[in-house]
Amino acid sequence: MNNSNSTPKAVIITALDLEHASICAQLMELRQERHPAGTLYQCGSFRPKSGRAWDVVVVEAGPGNTGTALEFERAVNHYRPIVALFVGVAGGVKDVVLGDVVAATKIYGYESGKERETFQPRPAIQLPSYALVQQAKAVARDGRWRERIVGPMADPAPQARVGPIAAGEKVVTSTESATYRLLRSTYSDAIAVEMEGYGFLHGAYANQAVAALVIRGISDLIEGKLDSDAAGWQERAAQHASAFSFELLAQLENFPAETAPVIAQHQPAVETLSGRGGWLSGTPWYHALKRAFSLLASPASAVIAGEEALSAQMDGVRVMIQDGHLLAAQASLERIEQQIASQSASPQLKIRLALNRGACALLLGDLSAAERECKAALMHDPNSQKALANLAQIALIQDRLAEALRYSSEAIAKGPKDVHATAVRLRVLHACGQTEELQQLLQSEPWIADDPACCLPLGLIAYDQGVIPWRFPILAPKSFLLRTCSRFSRPVLAQCWYAWNSSSALTDPPLSHRASMKCSR
Repeated sequence: MNNSNSTPKAVIITALDLEHASICAQLMELRQERHPAGTLYQCGSFRPKSGRAWDVVVVEAGPGNTGTALEFERAVNHYRPIVALFVGVAGGVKDVVLGDVVAATKIYGYESGKERETFQPRPAIQLPSYALVQQAKAVARDGRWRERIVGPMADPAPQARVGPIAAGEKVVTSTESATYRLLRSTYSDAIAVEMEGYGFLHGAYANQAVAALVIRGISDLIEGKLDSDAAGWQERAAQHASAFSFELLAQLENFPAETAPVIAQHQPAVETLSGRGGWLSGTPWYHALKRAFSLLASPASAVIAGEEALSAQMDGVRVMIQDGHLLAAQASLERIEQQIASQSASPQLKIRLALNRGACALLLGDLSAAERECKAALMHDPNSQKALANLAQIALIQDRLAEALRYSSEAIAKGPKDVHATAVRLRVLHACGQTEELQQLLQSEPWIADDPACCLPLGLIAYDQGVIPWRFPILAPKSFLLRTCSRFSRPVLAQCWYAWNSSSALTDPPLSHRASMKCSR
C-alpha cells in the first residue's frame, strides 16, 4: 500500500463477490495482502483524471451485520484509513427503481425489539459520517457519477437518492412477509433494505476516527427478486453503487487526510461544544478544547506550529481517552508526535505525549507498550507522579507486587492529594495485604473517603474485607456519574453495591486484585 502522506487511504467493504469485483474494476495496480489473522485484502490505487487520488483497500466480508462489524474493526486497525465505505446491493422498498443508488443518512436495525404475542420493535439506529452524507448529496445532485459506470448505461439512466436504509439478518423477498409489513409500518421512511449496513456503522461508531458511509445499488424491488437476479440486476446495481462511491471519493478534495481522526468529525463532541451537550460548559477544559477543535478542523492543521496549538490538541486527546475513543486518540497522538519531531518542543509536551500514549496502550491492554511509554515519561521527568502511578498499576495487573508497592509509594510521596495516585495506592496496599498502612493512609487523608473517584478501590476493599464501609453507599451513585468511571468499572461497582446491600455479601467470592484491576481498566 502506498503510505505517502499525500495520498489518503480508504477501506471499502462488500458482502458479495460481484460487489467486490465492481470495486476492483475501478482500481489500478491491484495486489493481494494478507492480514495476520488470515483475512485477504485487495489493495489498489484510484487515480482519477480529475479529482482526488486514493489508496484503496477492498475486503469481502460476506453477508450479515456481525461479520461486517468484525471485518470493519480488523481493516481499520490494520490500515488506519480516513474513510470507510460499505458498497453493495439492496432491495428497494419505496421511491426507487432497479439500478438506482441509495446513500444512507441513517441505518435502522429493524431486528431489535421484544417478542411477545406480537413483535414490539425497539428501533436501533446507527448514523454515518455527517461530512460524507453531505458529499453524497452533492454527488447525487450533479449526476457525474454515472460517467464512472463500467459497462453499458441503463435506460432510463439510474438516479441517486440519499435517505434511510433498514438492515437486518433476513433476505426479504415478499411484500406479504411480516418483515416487509414491519418495515412499512415502523420504518416507513426507509428507502431500501439490506443485511450489513447496521453492523458496518456499529463498527464505525466504535472507531470515531474514520468517516463512514453505506452506499447501495437497488438490485430488486422485493417482489420478483429471483427474476431480477436472473436478469443481471445484481451486477448492474453493484456497478452503479461502485461508480457513485468512487465519484464521491474523487470529490473529497478538501476532506482532511492527516487530520481525519479529527475531533471536528466527531458529532457528539461538536454538539457538546456547541452547548447542546452541556457537561463541558463552564469547565477549564472548554476553551482549550474549542481551540483544539478549530485548529484540527482547519485544512492547514497538518502543519500547525506552536506550543499552544500542540498543547490544545493534547487537551483534546486527553478528553478522547477519558471518553473511550482510543483509536481516535492514538491516531491524533501519532500526528502530534510528527509535529513535535519537526519542531523544538518543550520537555513538558514530550512528557504529556508519552503519558497519553501510555494511557491509550494501558486501556487497550498493551501493557508492554504502556510500560515503555511511562518509563519514557520518567526519563524526561523523574518526578512524574502520573507515570509512577501508571507503572504501579501495570505492575499490579501483572502480579509484580513488589514493584507495584515501590512505584505507588514513590507516586504518593510526590503528592498525597493526587486522586489517581491515591486510588492506585489503595489498590496496591489492598492487594499486598498492607491493611495497617492502608488504614493509616485513610486516617491521614480523610478526603479519600469522600472522593467519588476513589469509590471503585474502596468498594473493592469493602467487598473483599469489610474495610471502610461507611461511605460506599453514598459514593457509589456519585462514582457512576464520573466521566472517568468507565464501562469496565461500572459492572464492578454494581457488583460491590449489590453485595453491600444483600445478605450474600459475606458468601460471594471476592474479586481478586488482578481481576478488579482489569475491570477498572
